[in-house]
Amino acid sequence: MTIETDATRGVKNYYGTRSTDEARVSGEISNSGGSHVLEVAFRAKDDQYLLVSGTIPAGSVIRETIVEIKEAFAVGGTTPTINLGTDGSAATNGVPISEAQAEAIGVYAPAAGGTWAQGAVLAADTAIAIELGGTSPTLTEVGHAVVKVFYDNMS
Repeated sequence: MTIETDATRGVKNYYGTRSTDEARVSGEISNSGGSHVLEVAFRAKDDQYLLVSGTIPAGSVIRETIVEIKEAFAVGGTTPTINLGTDGSAATNGVPISEAQAEAIGVYAPAAGGTWAQGAVLAADTAIAIELGGTSPTLTEVGHAVVKVFYDNMS
């Protein structure tokens, strides 16, 4: 599969065969009282995680993050992580999925950091992405995860 990123408009296009539930941002699910859930599903196959994009609005406060590993990833490199967070700085501002978590099926509640830390208010609309962290991180063609970001919109 080929991925093309248009830097002018900030959109990603992909060409070729697609499987279900890859690189999907379901959008926000609104609950009572201004609470929202952003659900992101992605797979390692064909680098589909690179297609994830979305936005959390300014004035939002991240309350909790839940990661469900549905199919174990095969992660390589030195202290590798899979990070969902602010596009361009997800390792610092976002939710880290450790190597141990990524390689074991299960449900985890990793603490978000940086501007995503619990109780911090996002000052601007925040574009999201999935980025690999660590030294020389790699993913093979296996792995499937769903991340839920629970936040309140204070604006």
